[in-house]
Amino acid sequence: MDNIVACGPFIGSFESEVIQFQPFVKWLYLVLKPQKFFISSHKNRKFLYPDNTIFLPVYEDLTRNEFSQDYIVHKDVGTKDYNIIVKKFRQDVSSHIKGNNVLYYRLTYNRFSWIPEYKRVFEPLKLKSNKKSHIIFIPSDVEKSQILYKIYEKLSNLNDFVCIGDMKTYLPEHNILLRDNLYFQNVYKNILDYICNAKCVICPSSHWTTICSFYNIPCFSWGKYTGPDIESKNIHIINNNDISVEHIILGVKAWLKEMHLSN
Repeated sequence: MDNIVACGPFIGSFESEVIQFQPFVKWLYLVLKPQKFFISSHKNRKFLYPDNTIFLPVYEDLTRNEFSQDYIVHKDVGTKDYNIIVKKFRQDVSSHIKGNNVLYYRLTYNRFSWIPEYKRVFEPLKLKSNKKSHIIFIPSDVEKSQILYKIYEKLSNLNDFVCIGDMKTYLPEHNILLRDNLYFQNVYKNILDYICNAKCVICPSSHWTTICSFYNIPCFSWGKYTGPDIESKNIHIINNNDISVEHIILGVKAWLKEMHLSN
C-alpha cells in the first residue's frame, strides 16, 4: 500500500507559512517518508517546498489579497468556506491517485493556532541567485510608519542600500519590489533572494528577523517579537518596545560601523 500524505490547504500569511506551515510540512515529510506528498498553498510560495511534492495551489484571489492573510486564516474566508476549500483539495488529490488511502493533515483554521516546535523542522532553502549584495531595509508593519520613515531617511545614503518587502510592509514608494510587473508571482522568492545575498538586514523584530537567523544573515532589529527562538551570533536585537527613533538610528550606525558596512 502506498504511503500518501496530503497537507493543507494553507491560505494564511507568509509569516505563518515560513514559521509554522512549511516547517510542519518538512517535519511530516521526514517522519512519514511518503511515496507521494501533496501540498496546497499559495502558488507564489511553491518554491518553499521540494520539487518531488505535488503542489496544488489555492484560489489566486486569496493569494493576491495579502492584507486579508491573517496568520493561519484569511479574513475573507470563514470556517464554512474554508471547509469547502478543504473539500476541493481532497477532490483534487483524488483525481491524481486511485483509492482512498491518503493521510490528510492541516493546521487548525484559527488565527491563534500554534504548532509545537518539536513538530517543526527549520531548514534553510537552497536558493540560487545572481542578485547583487545589498544592505537591506525591511519596514515591517510591526513598527510605526513615521518611525520607519525617519530611519529610512537617515540610512538611505548608504552604499548599496535598498528597501524591500511585500504589500504589508510600509514605505511602498521606496519598495523596489513593488515596481516588478510580475510582483505577485515573484515577490516572496525575490525577498528571500535579496535576504540570502544581503550584506546585512535592518528591520523591526519580526518574522524577517527569524528568516535572517535561519540563513545566518547579519541582522539588526529592535522591539519585541515572540516567534521561534533566534539563535545566531549575527543577529543583534534591541529588545525594547519603548526605544526612541534616535536611539535606534545610533544603534544601527554603530552596528554598521562594527560590521565595516558604513560609508
